[in-house]
Amino acid sequence: MIVKTEVVVLRSIKYGESSKILTLYSKEFGKISCIAKGARSAKNKFGSSMEPLTHSLVVLYKKEHRDLHLISQCDALKTFKNIGKDLERLTIGLAIAEFLYRIAHNEEKNEHLFDLVIESLTALDAEPKTPMIHFHAVQLRTAILFGYSPALNFCSTCGKELLGGSGEYRYAFQIARGAVFCNVCMSPEGTSSGGQASEQMMVTVSAPALQLLRRCSTSAMLSLNFLVVDPKVGNELEEILRFYLQYHFEQYKSMKSLDLMQYYLK
Repeated sequence: MIVKTEVVVLRSIKYGESSKILTLYSKEFGKISCIAKGARSAKNKFGSSMEPLTHSLVVLYKKEHRDLHLISQCDALKTFKNIGKDLERLTIGLAIAEFLYRIAHNEEKNEHLFDLVIESLTALDAEPKTPMIHFHAVQLRTAILFGYSPALNFCSTCGKELLGGSGEYRYAFQIARGAVFCNVCMSPEGTSSGGQASEQMMVTVSAPALQLLRRCSTSAMLSLNFLVVDPKVGNELEEILRFYLQYHFEQYKSMKSLDLMQYYLK
């Protein structure tokens, strides 16, 4: 069957002498794998529409019970050129694509997830003050879309609203439930600031990091562009999300794209 759908290119690898195999996240079909014959030939008709992080419109021959579909036409809708001009933003964009590649299930439609990726790349293209916040926002919102939504506004024991506090004010975050406990209800037993997350383990979270988690879960992506995140708080947020995602997604691993950025920005 011939179908047309919007996609974001997640991955592109060489195949044979002149073709490419692409992993796409599509609006209509979720994550799909496709082959583009002749995409690397001198008479390539696809242009830049098959480069990673490109928002494209594809026409493909989609066959039931096949893992690889054939692309007949691919036109770029947006190339996010500014992302490619900056190493940090480029690696974060590639990390978003890598994260989606690892987490999303094959051919499982999720229009909200597709819209999230487009929104995040659009914001990343618009020169955010702290680019990494977009990767963390995508991580958290993907978890929410998959049904793992943390409760970040009220203490899960006494119900008290968690209004904030200084950087020294700390709460407890339970990995398995995504539950937060105020400083009165939190127990020192089972809390940790490192190592592997177990079902009962709680990690401590500062008031600024908790506030940042809330912003990542609800704020429009473009509004996150104005945030200037303290590196200490950013590292805390990264660790909490790593524990949370490792527990809820068996296929979650550290992103090779970010490892590359850390190597070059040493």
